[in-house]
Amino acid sequence: MANWLNPASFEQAVILFLIPVGTLCLAWLLQRHAKGQMNAAVDLFVFITALDFAYLARSERAASRINPQFAPFYSPLFAAMLVVALVMLAFAARVQAAIHQHSHGKQEFYPGGKVAICWLFALAMIGFHLLVTVGGW
Repeated sequence: MANWLNPASFEQAVILFLIPVGTLCLAWLLQRHAKGQMNAAVDLFVFITALDFAYLARSERAASRINPQFAPFYSPLFAAMLVVALVMLAFAARVQAAIHQHSHGKQEFYPGGKVAICWLFALAMIGFHLLVTVGGW
């Protein structure tokens, strides 16, 4: 049976992903930022960065709880993911600033390609974190 069907792993998935992602979605709805074209996934990169910091801070306890295929590479893996998350957070912040300039008429073209890159990386990083923490194929 797959590792992610284990109740402890499922509980971990709920605590680490579904509750914060649900909170982010609720925040977007409350702030009326549901339009994807006006958001460069900055909130998701903040969430991913915080998640990587948390995993690095609790490395002794958390290393035994992740997917066994990735356990030997725990610290370097989360350190690399943290670096990627920080780089993408900086990039997404610049894209968000360009969206703001476009909406105020200070920039002629909408940065659609850069927004797509931000969302692609955000969704891929969430998927990779799920693979590393709760299992896989």
